[in-house]
Amino acid sequence: MYFWKIENLKKDLREKGLSEKEGFYYLFVTILLYTIALTPYEKTSIWDMYNTVSMVLISAVGLIYLYKKNGGNTGHNFLQRYFSLGWVYAIRWVVFWLIPGTIVYGLFYHSINPGVGAIGTKPSDVLFGALLYSIYFFFLGKHIKEVASSK
Repeated sequence: MYFWKIENLKKDLREKGLSEKEGFYYLFVTILLYTIALTPYEKTSIWDMYNTVSMVLISAVGLIYLYKKNGGNTGHNFLQRYFSLGWVYAIRWVVFWLIPGTIVYGLFYHSINPGVGAIGTKPSDVLFGALLYSIYFFFLGKHIKEVASSK
């Protein structure tokens, strides 16, 4: 994996391309860094930090899970499958999980905590987000495995 020498990377890409394992490493570090970059750093609570840590851990474990569902080091076309199936499944996940889940969570939270505003991250927010994000990886893994195991 290259960190600075882009000419060497371009040469490798032209001559032999990336192996599945090498492509996975680039995806892995990119996704984890994007997840960390999305963390709000102004006026954060400890729960915002826990939320970030949980999202980074779920991303790391989820990507490894997806890579293994694709066959691991012996799999093929992981990046193509991850980006294409991930995109389509993300749309479905928003419609079938995120929107309804957020509505149910909001109604449930406000029914047990009447009069409490929604400002600030709470422990239940961290758990809810972790659950939804885990569901995304779980079902995307099923789709990737179906494609990887078909002939």
